[in-house]
Parts: sequence; C-alpha cells; structure tokens
Amino acid sequence: MLRALIAVIFLGLWPVSMLAQDVAYVQVEAHPTLTTAQARARFYAGQLENVNGFSLGGGWYGVVLGPYTPNDANTVLRQMRRDRTIPSDSFIITGRRFQQQFWPVGVGGRKRRRSRYQTPQRQRLKPWHQSKVPHWQRLVRLL
Repeated sequence: MLRALIAVIFLGLWPVSMLAQDVAYVQVEAHPTLTTAQARARFYAGQLENVNGFSLGGGWYGVVLGPYTPNDANTVLRQMRRDRTIPSDSFIITGRRFQQQFWPVGVGGRKRRRSRYQTPQRQRLKPWHQSKVPHWQRLVRLL
C-alpha cells in the first residue's frame, strides 16, 4: 500500500518537475539595488524583446531575457554574445530561485509563456563595460 502511494505521488509530481526544467533565461546583469536594476532593465527593454527583472534574493536583482526553452536560450546566448548585444559574462539560469518580478513594471507574477528569440535591430546597446556599475558587481552570478 505504501509503495503504491509513493508511486502515485512520484508519477503525479514528475511531469511538473519536467515542466520546471523546460524554462530557461539568459541572465545579463545583477545589481544590489532595485533602482539600478530597473534602470538597466529599462535600457535593455528599449533595445531587446523578452526583458524581465526578478529579485534574486539576498538583496540582489537580476535582469534576464526570456523565458525560452533551454535550446533557444543557448542559441540566444551565443548569438547575442557574438553580436556583443549582451555582456560576455551573461549566462543561462533556470529561474527556480527567482522571487518577485519587478520588470516589466506592473507585472506581479512570473511569465511562463514561451517566446522565440527575435533578432534585435542593428542598433547597438551602450557597451556593458561603459555602464556605471562596477565590473565586480556584474560578475556576481547567483544561481
């Protein structure tokens, strides 16, 4: 009886865990203040699609692109790094540790819709190394 109950619970939760792994984001920046993170999210949103911002916990706020499927996230990461649209230290994150969403403004919950990478217009972003955020803060990677 106990084995049957465990099997039912496992099989019932297994598809949910598979869905959670089916979403990936490209984290482009992390900041210790909400104001700075909002300004950077606004900047990226003016140039790119699928820009979101989430509290990462521990007083940090992340600017991410997505959600994507894991394969699409890898493609987006490679293409945007190659085009120098995003910082070279950007990386893929699952989003499991995301807390409250702060960007776009007015969105209370996380977006879970899938979206495809759309080639950004050929306008160049302000190079990430010219931003006013110290380099060591951009290197912080919270997974």
